[in-house]
Amino acid sequence: MIASVFLTQALGVGFTTYAFGLFQKPLAEAFGVSRSTLSLGLMAQMLLFALIGPFLGRILDRGACRRVMGWGAVCAVLSLSAMVFAQELWQMGLLFGVGLGLGVAAIGPLPAAKLATNWFRRLRGRALGISSVGTSVGGVLVPPLLASAIAHGGWRYALGVAAALMALLTLPAILFFVRDRPEDLGLHPDGDAFPPPQSAASSAPPWTFRRAVTDRNFWVITAVLGSFFAALTGLIANFVPYATDLGLQAEQAAWLLSLIAFTGIGGKLLFGSLADHLDKRLLLFVALMLFAGALLIMQGDPTFSALLMASCAVGLSTGGALPLWAALIGDCYGREDFAAVMGLMSPLMLPINLAALQWMPWAYDSTGDYQLALRTFLGILVLASLALPWLRLPPQGRD
Repeated sequence: MIASVFLTQALGVGFTTYAFGLFQKPLAEAFGVSRSTLSLGLMAQMLLFALIGPFLGRILDRGACRRVMGWGAVCAVLSLSAMVFAQELWQMGLLFGVGLGLGVAAIGPLPAAKLATNWFRRLRGRALGISSVGTSVGGVLVPPLLASAIAHGGWRYALGVAAALMALLTLPAILFFVRDRPEDLGLHPDGDAFPPPQSAASSAPPWTFRRAVTDRNFWVITAVLGSFFAALTGLIANFVPYATDLGLQAEQAAWLLSLIAFTGIGGKLLFGSLADHLDKRLLLFVALMLFAGALLIMQGDPTFSALLMASCAVGLSTGGALPLWAALIGDCYGREDFAAVMGLMSPLMLPINLAALQWMPWAYDSTGDYQLALRTFLGILVLASLALPWLRLPPQGRD
């Protein structure tokens, strides 16, 4: 189960978030537009993720993970294939922002985290950490692969390679291995011989938006992780242009991006395992400070060695934040409402994420560099860390 969602996340996130920066300059030249204009496509995709999050969460909580992921993989394959033949910028935007966005949302982190939460309880943090490593592996493997494909045959050829890999790998994994709950196979979470004890979450009413707005934990988690993901999204989407503007080759920038993803693997495994034993608020603070340290290093005109250090810090922090987010939701709300609560958070995170995504290229277009954007992201992370003491966790994680 974990291996299947590991793979779908690797390709889904790898071919969108991590690949976006590689296509910025080729597409800007092909269609004669600015970098900030191209970023609207990623903004549209993020908007779609947020808007469908609550509905997708409810569907997943009703036991439809396998069907949702299957249709999502088909949608992603068709969208990538159609992008190869797109002749107008609006066509690229529609296929990337809507078609590919729907597909990746249906095979990406939300259904993966839901499945890991369904199948694990005592070892939930570790399972979420291993599962989320898929996004980092996608970041390690996809940028060099697509950079090579672009250099060899152009951006259309690279999109064709992405479509073929998506079809050959994700569809069989979902069809043959994904199952919604261990109970569907006569099993129990963690492979235990007996079901876990019933908790308050099992008999509580479903988490609606009206109920969530009265819960302090909901808002603290949303604010802290929303700030973190906003800074991360803005940085990752523009990292290749940022690095090449410093004088690096595109291939070097792609390898730095892969280093972020590679160190993220260690961060996810480390923080995911520690989340089963240590205070998750402390671990999340460490992740925030690692990211803040990386942004400090990236100020001014850093050397290549400094960028290596910053990339490692960003990777470790990202690796920590993703499983911690899911583990916090699992602890506070249980597995029955897990996807619904995570989905409800998405629209609330949307404004700051969209602002961060557009802020970094706008800062470049206005000032000629990314320094203003980097300083803004640093301030956001510091403010987010100040909200952590307001988070109140139950003494034991919920079913």
